Amino acid sequence: MARIDFMSDPITHDLIIENGDFKLGDNTSFQVDVILNASPGQIRRHPQLGVNLESYLGSDEDIDVLDNIIEEQLAIDNFVVVNIDTEISNGTITSNIQVK
Repeated sequence: MARIDFMSDPITHDLIIENGDFKLGDNTSFQVDVILNASPGQIRRHPQLGVNLESYLGSDEDIDVLDNIIEEQLAIDNFVVVNIDTEISNGTITSNIQVK
């Protein structure tokens, strides 16, 4: 299910303006990215929302536990996780997530 909202630049997160107006489109990946990188308390309207992936670097947390946390956090924003694959290596967290 596409989530239609204002589109933003994937790198700068600036709103995209096209033909003098805000561009609308599917911004599901942006919304998932925000949830994964936000710390609980950073999202004013939903203070319990946020995974803070960066905090798991160097931790002893089991990947399955982290995947469950990601799935629970995305469910708060009504995402249904179809598939999730998370890896931590060389100081980097890679999480491939398919949602609907």
